[in-house]
Amino acid sequence: MSKITTTTITRVFTYKGTEYPDPVPSLSVEKALEILSVSNPAFTNAALDGPSYENGKAVFQIKVGVGTKG
Repeated sequence: MSKITTTTITRVFTYKGTEYPDPVPSLSVEKALEILSVSNPAFTNAALDGPSYENGKAVFQIKVGVGTKG
């Protein structure tokens, strides 16, 4: 019988090369982004792309300026 192993995946958010840890892993990614926007106002109207999985992390890209006027 083979053994099953589990791995914990950490959720992180990235913007312009900076990685932001997940403020509350038990919340949805949208709520986590809302919390991050308190200290980063540019994230208020941002969108998320992802996740992509890298080195045991679920990486969400923060996309600012989505849906700008034009």
